Amino acid sequence: MKNDITSNFYFDNYIIKKIDLDFNQNFESKDPVNLEFDLDINTSIDQQEHTGWTRLDILIWDEAEKNNYPFTLSMQILGFFSADEDMKADDFLTMCKYNGASILFPFLRSAVADVTKSANITPLTLPLINVKKFIDDKSQ
Repeated sequence: MKNDITSNFYFDNYIIKKIDLDFNQNFESKDPVNLEFDLDINTSIDQQEHTGWTRLDILIWDEAEKNNYPFTLSMQILGFFSADEDMKADDFLTMCKYNGASILFPFLRSAVADVTKSANITPLTLPLINVKKFIDDKSQ
């Protein structure tokens, strides 16, 4: 691979920091339930260390019993990133914000499907999203 196409932005690791599943035993529905979720994206960098993190927080079907949803699922995934020393702080923050969220979202989708499957619930697969548009729309 040519060096001119490799990135100076690096994905170091990720962890699933929080999982909270609350099953609604009173849920009754013969009709499909529309997926309702809220996603928050937070980013921070340490300019001197050339490291940063991006965190995705998702809340699926808030207040399940009150709103007659099958469950409420809250999850938090945290990704760790680094960059070469020559990357400007603003560029690195932007990379963590957009690229970091784009890198982490498939891990979040997989974790949601795995948790629901392991809980003996029909596995829930989150839809694909346009991360850049989502972040830009949410920040307005």
